[in-house]
Amino acid sequence: MLTSNSRSTRAAFTPLASALMLLAATMPSSTAAAQGFPRAESRYGVLAGASITSISDLDGDFAGELGTQLSNKNRVGAQAAFFARLPLKGALSLQPELHYIQKGGKLEVTSTELANESAELGVKFGYLEVPVLLRLDLGSGNWRPFLTAGPTVALRTSCKVSIGLSGTNLNTDCDSGDLDEEGEGSTEDPFSKTDVGASAGAGLAGSLMGRSVFVQLRYNQGLTTIAKDAPSTLTPKNRGFSVIVGLGF
Repeated sequence: MLTSNSRSTRAAFTPLASALMLLAATMPSSTAAAQGFPRAESRYGVLAGASITSISDLDGDFAGELGTQLSNKNRVGAQAAFFARLPLKGALSLQPELHYIQKGGKLEVTSTELANESAELGVKFGYLEVPVLLRLDLGSGNWRPFLTAGPTVALRTSCKVSIGLSGTNLNTDCDSGDLDEEGEGSTEDPFSKTDVGASAGAGLAGSLMGRSVFVQLRYNQGLTTIAKDAPSTLTPKNRGFSVIVGLGF
């Protein structure tokens, strides 16, 4: 009697055990979750960091003319974003992001004919930027490297121009213009409202205090000029590096 009950119990248990094993196989591994971003599920999060940017070709063809020396300088800004990570296949995933990022640059002009007197022209932009990045994770340890690359599209939200000369600083919005005799703006905004670029970076992802985290260095290069009516020899573009820290949920 005991043997018969034991057999019937095992017979009833076998399908249940098989179902449990199948369910466990389809669930994300808790070990993988502890290692950072599991490759089998989507993740969402935030990131923040600093941007170090400049504007290429800002000096144009003016270098050396009229006894001047031009020096292109960097501008330091901030950025913050929301991101989603969507698995594609294996170690490859899609990472769309929504950023607020500050960009711009400075141009120092020194006159060699006027006792080396210098002036500084600065431009500071704020953008809502959408990078759509492919992400490739390498390795399988607690901390693993990863690569990202993809296009970016940005909409300008702010633009300020500053001029420093002989200890005096002047600041104005790009679209405010100078007022003419009738009180209307006599000059138009010289900069484009949109920007298209490309981003590439490398980072390290892992887990900290039970949360998915990553740190990354990115290079961003504008593909379209930021000037509206620039000559063909002058094509200023945004460019720069970003150092960011991300937190996943």
